[in-house]
This record gives sequence, C-alpha cells and structure tokens, in this order.
Amino acid sequence: WAGYHHERLDGKGYPFHLRAEDLSQEARIISVADIFTAITETRPYKSSIAERDAIKIFQNMAKNDVYDKHLLDLVCENFSYLNDARLSVLQETNNCYNEFQSIGL
Repeated sequence: WAGYHHERLDGKGYPFHLRAEDLSQEARIISVADIFTAITETRPYKSSIAERDAIKIFQNMAKNDVYDKHLLDLVCENFSYLNDARLSVLQETNNCYNEFQSIGL
C-alpha cells in the first residue's frame, strides 16, 4: 500500500500510473494521509498551509477526482482532530529524538 502513496485516481500518479479501479481502499487511505501530511507540515522548502486553505485544496482534489472524495471529505470534516493528532505525534517524535541525543545515541 505504501508503494502506491503517489498514485492518483485519474492514473496520473506514479510510479505505476494506476487508475481508481486498481487502487485498494488501503492504498487510497495512505495517499490521502500522505497528502494531508505534506500540506499541513512545515518543510525546509515551504511553510505549513492554514486549515482554511488546506481544506480548499482537499475539496478541489475531491471535485477533480484526483484522490478519493469520500476520504478527502472525512479529512475536511475532521481536520482539527487529525491535525492535532499529527502535531502530538510530531512532538513525541521530537521528544524521543532529543532524549536519544542527550544520552549520545
């Protein structure tokens, strides 16, 4: 499933250019989760995108059948909860990293 995380329902994804009928629900979930993370995270090359703007992006993707509309609708409806969970995991990861650094691992 993770190998399909850049695939799109319209067949314009990569590396396999699979279409909707070839993508399992699990692969679709991974794709949407990857998009959510990419849009909401700050990266070295971009800032995070505000909730309102992120939801607009997800709605456009759903309207254009790029990714699974049902899953994108769920993301939009639960955006704050999902983003809070993402931030919590990120904080825990940073805490673990800092702990390992402090003991020389």
